[in-house]
Amino acid sequence: MGRTIRLATDVGGTFTDLVYYEVDDKTGKLEAVRTEKAHTTPPNFEAGVMATLDKAALDIPDIAFFAHGTTVVINALTERKGVRTGLITTRGFRDVLEIGRGDRPDYFNLRYKKPDAFVPRYLRHEITERMTHHGDVHQPLNLDELPAILKRLRKEKVEAIAVCLLHAYANPAHEQRILAAIAKAWPEVSTVASHQISREWREYERTNSTVLSAYVQPIAENYLDRLEAKLTAGGFNGSAYIMQSNGGVDTVAAAKATPITMVESGPASGVLGAAVLGELIGERNIIALDIGGTTAKCSLIDDGRVQVTSKYMIEKSRESAGYPIMTPVVDIVEIGNGGGSIAWVDEVGRMHVGPKSAGAQPGPVAYGNGGTEATTTDANLMAGRINPDYFLGGEITADMKGVRAAFKRLGKRLGLAPDPLLVIVSGRLDLPWDAPAFTAAEGGEVLLLTAAEAEPPPLAAPPRVIRHEGAVDVVGALRELRGEGLRAVLCEGGPGLHGELQGAGAIDDLFLTVAPKLAGGEAPRIVEGELPAPVDLELSWLLQEGDELFARYRRR
Repeated sequence: MGRTIRLATDVGGTFTDLVYYEVDDKTGKLEAVRTEKAHTTPPNFEAGVMATLDKAALDIPDIAFFAHGTTVVINALTERKGVRTGLITTRGFRDVLEIGRGDRPDYFNLRYKKPDAFVPRYLRHEITERMTHHGDVHQPLNLDELPAILKRLRKEKVEAIAVCLLHAYANPAHEQRILAAIAKAWPEVSTVASHQISREWREYERTNSTVLSAYVQPIAENYLDRLEAKLTAGGFNGSAYIMQSNGGVDTVAAAKATPITMVESGPASGVLGAAVLGELIGERNIIALDIGGTTAKCSLIDDGRVQVTSKYMIEKSRESAGYPIMTPVVDIVEIGNGGGSIAWVDEVGRMHVGPKSAGAQPGPVAYGNGGTEATTTDANLMAGRINPDYFLGGEITADMKGVRAAFKRLGKRLGLAPDPLLVIVSGRLDLPWDAPAFTAAEGGEVLLLTAAEAEPPPLAAPPRVIRHEGAVDVVGALRELRGEGLRAVLCEGGPGLHGELQGAGAIDDLFLTVAPKLAGGEAPRIVEGELPAPVDLELSWLLQEGDELFARYRRR
């Protein structure tokens, strides 16, 4: 076709993205940048990458340059979805992961608890050896102890082994001999040694970095193997690279050997892109915020420079010391909270959101793929921030029934009223609004407080009817209904009626909709502020429908 394609793909926790442009082989002219998006497909992430290529109708043999970023590693860490990992270290240093550093972020908290190590103590083993900080052998390596260690790790069904020996940054000879012995005795197990990750001193940071790399290595290696196989089967013969956390790229083979180097693979490229965008628009100081399906990331670009650090931490907060990763990383602050983060209730009844995520499978409840736990995306749909009729660009129809059911279950766990209740105070039965709209949007119940004797007209969602004999009965009924999930009150009449009800303590801290009937048949044009607000309330919105005016107020 006379064209060459350069493209980049990024696998996120929920979606996989593709960006590419074409180069005309004859003229060398660059064509417009194009994008495509597909669902991420765990655990076979490569299927999502291939889906973006299919949707873009690209011929794989035309691809000359393929760069790939992924959040597979960081998501596996934050969601604790790595493999069972063992540690082999110098005798006397088994508890380095537990000891960590003496400082703690929550200094005055006498009940402070350090974050749990990724490798529990029973999977950490010591071997006799010792190097000095100059790299000299202080005590020879005793490989005769290794078979017993491997036997215990096999029994515990370990899938990866981290090897971190004292001062191996100065001389990795002992680590290399252990790796070779493991490969001979147990070739199926994944191994990572500290000298492959970092040649800097600081035992806790080196050990933790090595452990985290081993924890995710089988996942990353298997994934990249499958991706390579798919591309090769499609006729790819170009250059393939993996985005690194430091903002550069490396070969696929190098990334598979030390996957912790792509811990921020996807987000790092986003920060670099934000810096380039800043140059184009003349802004050199930028806060780059990237909220994905599983995590939220933030980075500061100062005077056009992207900061790179080897003192990177994950899950560090005011209450937690987090986990250090001693590898060059674009300086990013990250939390385990994104669009797919699940809301859950702890043993004392407090609600949390994340770090566990629904991911792409089953995804948020709104996807209709079997998800049952309410997520951030579901909450945005319930709050009206996302249009359920144009969900994911109209690609799928949001399962609002399932979303409402999920929040009903969450509300029960929190001890909240399970169903929102809308009360209509009206002397008429021919209601001037669409009552079923409330049940469709809120999943709740409609209650009609009326003095009329006749039955209300048939509705798609007929309201429950309570007869009253005056304002006193109305106030009393509203007081009783506050425990039934009372969400809003719609009443005929002006704001004065609301003042009377509010003064009686019936609808304090609730939404109110006032629907005064306008005289003259034709409703005048109303602008915000022309309708006086009740005491302690402010106008939220106005809606004119025929000869009726609806105004929603909320407390200031």
